[in-house]
Amino acid sequence: MEGVLSFPESDVEIHRTGSLYAISYLGLSMVLIDTGLSSFNPDEAERIIKDESWNSLLSPKSIADTLTIQDTEREDRILLSVTPATLIPSSCHNVRMLESTDDYLSLIRLYRIIDSMADPYPEDDNDAARKFAERQFPFMAAGAFDNSHLVSAAIISAGTERNAMIAAVATDKECRNRGYASSVLSYLARTAFRRGIERLSLWPEQKAEGMYRKLGFSEFGWYTLFRRNEHEICENQDT
Repeated sequence: MEGVLSFPESDVEIHRTGSLYAISYLGLSMVLIDTGLSSFNPDEAERIIKDESWNSLLSPKSIADTLTIQDTEREDRILLSVTPATLIPSSCHNVRMLESTDDYLSLIRLYRIIDSMADPYPEDDNDAARKFAERQFPFMAAGAFDNSHLVSAAIISAGTERNAMIAAVATDKECRNRGYASSVLSYLARTAFRRGIERLSLWPEQKAEGMYRKLGFSEFGWYTLFRRNEHEICENQDT
């Protein structure tokens, strides 16, 4: 392994072997990113994965097919990607970047009311908001507001300074189908591109894929999502 980089007080770690980066957040979720050189060591990649406690792992399918990960459920998903040249802007709502601790407190409270939000956050809302505020670039977040109330949001969760992943796209169920999510994603992408990111990717839920494609996202490849069985997560956390 070529080294481990830790961002101070951010709960984010980057493990690297050759051209393969394993990025973990709070020790419970992990994304594998291949720079395209295919010069990683599969045995080393598998060791990194087995040494970490995580509940979900996203990997390029070509890499996932070389790994043996016990006690997991596997799902292959399409990866969509957008660049400055392909983005089709959409804006019809009050959207801005989320930057203050109060902004992130609103973000956490939005995520709390959506059952499908799977990322692990500290139980205390203020503690969770503080951890968001401490995260560093390329992390960033945007939100749409209705009468000063945050109703839709998305974050750039991990990646490099040139290629990053959008995650946690969420809209209050009372405000869906009104274009909030499209406005948030468009604003977030334009801001990220102005700050130097060259490509944004995400793995969509099937029901939302059409929205992403209307914004200029297109197929970039296939990824595999691994989910650890609950008993396996508990065993790892107890060790």
